[in-house]
Amino acid sequence: TFSAYGATSGSDNVGLELYVSTDGGSNYTNTAQCYDGNDSSHSISMYCETFVDVTSTSNVKVKFDIGSVSAATVYGSTTLNNTVMTFIRLGDT
Repeated sequence: TFSAYGATSGSDNVGLELYVSTDGGSNYTNTAQCYDGNDSSHSISMYCETFVDVTSTSNVKVKFDIGSVSAATVYGSTTLNNTVMTFIRLGDT
């Protein structure tokens, strides 16, 4: 899962995207995305998730991206999980 908390200003919006590679990081596929904003200035809270079958930790890689049109803010903290990525092992496949 990938979740973020922040704020937009004006008509800005923010997007979270999750990417997965099965070839060691040479090529990535966008597997989940979510967006918030695009009206007036306000707080944002976004959450997106995907399931990844990790058959090899050498080959399966993930990366995260946060994008903004102009001046949105995504919060981070050393004491709170404002913006966080979570990995859960469900079992063997």
